Amino acid sequence: MRLLAPYLLPLTARPRFCLAACLFGLAACLLLPATAQAQVTFRLVGEDAQGVRYLLDIDRIETEADMRRFWVIRNLRARDEVGAISTRTRQEINCAAKTVRDVFTVHHQGVNATGPIIITLASKGSDFQPFTEQSLHHRLWGMVCMSL
Repeated sequence: MRLLAPYLLPLTARPRFCLAACLFGLAACLLLPATAQAQVTFRLVGEDAQGVRYLLDIDRIETEADMRRFWVIRNLRARDEVGAISTRTRQEINCAAKTVRDVFTVHHQGVNATGPIIITLASKGSDFQPFTEQSLHHRLWGMVCMSL
């Protein structure tokens, strides 16, 4: 029996190694999708007269009949009244009627709607409003309504 003892030790150690390797692999598989989803693809919509840049989050456009729901990021030239350097606004566009409305806006401390959230504000007067052909909303309409 003494001769078999050295051969039994590696057999008893292997299940622990396999269990540790399996748990590590499982943890890696669970964490990788979370980091992959954190990346967002923005497309530049334009810049207004004050130098504020508007970006469209093209990964999160929701479609329901003629309605499109999406996020618009505004990178400000200077901090706004609440101290934000960027905002992320949930908007809806009725593609057939060519009308738009803001649902709510999230103010962030970092650019591209990153960093801590300062405040989230519901939009006042959330009725759909028409937009002109020269507006940034018309560019948004072309990006979210005509490309899907």
